[in-house]
Amino acid sequence: MIGSRWSGHGPPLAGLALLAAGLVAPGAACAQEQPAGYVSALRGKPQVLADGRLAPMALMQTLPAGAMVVLRAREGFAFCHEGASKTFRVEGAGAVHVGQGGIDADGDGPRIAPMGACAPPASPSETGGVLLRSVRPPASPK
Repeated sequence: MIGSRWSGHGPPLAGLALLAAGLVAPGAACAQEQPAGYVSALRGKPQVLADGRLAPMALMQTLPAGAMVVLRAREGFAFCHEGASKTFRVEGAGAVHVGQGGIDADGDGPRIAPMGACAPPASPSETGGVLLRSVRPPASPK
């Protein structure tokens, strides 16, 4: 009876295994994609290698450790590396890699210069909020 009940649908444990894999896999992917920092300034149109394709970099975009950025001549960006607690300025043609402790250039690639400490991130009490204003209509002339 049990065999005929599940026939055509696969064993009941297979569905449970797929459900468990779906719940565990996103958490594992998120653990690998923790941001190392964020892009704080842009010059030109640097590109980030993501999912096997080059995509344009955006201001305030977070980059994980292991990300690769490709720059052309006269392009650059500033990156606040939270692990190193430093902001790095990267300029010139070539490729750079974001690491756990900073940014590394390939060979004779872009120039990397530390610019000082990152600005501390805003605490939740400092961001957001609601601003209400009202405008009283002018008094009508009599």
